[in-house]
Amino acid sequence: MLLDYNNIGDEGVKYLSNAIGINSPTLVELSYNNIGEKGAKYLSKALQINTSILELHLDGNKIGNEGAKYLAIALQINSCLQVLKLPYNNIGTEGAKHLSEALVKNSSLVDLNLQGNKIKNEGMKYISEALQINNSLQI
Repeated sequence: MLLDYNNIGDEGVKYLSNAIGINSPTLVELSYNNIGEKGAKYLSKALQINTSILELHLDGNKIGNEGAKYLAIALQINSCLQVLKLPYNNIGTEGAKHLSEALVKNSSLVDLNLQGNKIKNEGMKYISEALQINNSLQI
């Protein structure tokens, strides 16, 4: 499912998440769609029940720390997602901490892209500690 550059925002993701929860796409591309923390919350709920999505691309949205927290909750439950792309989403240290906590428990994710965020040194420390425990994520 390729929906990049459609400016669907949080409201559009709400409708899409309902469909994702019951359908079986393996790839969902939602890059550059003005998706914020509410949209991340909808996606998180869908990921908690969907067992077919292998890749989720969310490049260039506005997920932020709170949205990263919602996605981290899904990562702790979902055991099929292999690729999560979150570049340029204004994720900072707090978001990196949430994602790191999920990485400790998740064993399906092999590719996590956090390029162009605001993770800084402290956030990198959290991620580094999680990578010492997580054996599935490829560096």
